[in-house]
Amino acid sequence: MGVDFYNVLRVNRDATQEDLKKAYKRLAMRWHPDKNPVDNEGAEAKFKQVCQAYDVLSDPQRRQIYDIYGEEGLNYGDPDDIFAEFFGGSGDRDRVFKKKNSVNGSYGVGGGGKSKKLAAIESKLVCSLEDLYKGTRRKMRISRTVPDEFG
Repeated sequence: MGVDFYNVLRVNRDATQEDLKKAYKRLAMRWHPDKNPVDNEGAEAKFKQVCQAYDVLSDPQRRQIYDIYGEEGLNYGDPDDIFAEFFGGSGDRDRVFKKKNSVNGSYGVGGGGKSKKLAAIESKLVCSLEDLYKGTRRKMRISRTVPDEFG
């Protein structure tokens, strides 16, 4: 069982953002390692736990995931990536569960192995120091070849 972040911050499950902020400030000041030179290791561990609890509960999206799945729900990556790791391929669930495939007569299962993720695209973009300082918008054309289901 994971840690109860609401209990760590000593707030109710229906706490507002303001309640969370007040609780965090109070507990962060109390458990900061610099404020506890006698039990520095224990204070540091408690401080990290308070920071982690606030980090999760102050973000509405992460808080919703935590409320539904608990702490374990926050430790997993993108479901499509997990799906791709398990079944191979691009992680496109619709392709696996679609109706009968006309090429090989199967129902989308099998075929292909693990496909590699595309490398990040890097390109030089010319801009002046003034552009960087003031901020500006630039358009860039990027073209790439994306293979379809047949390669």
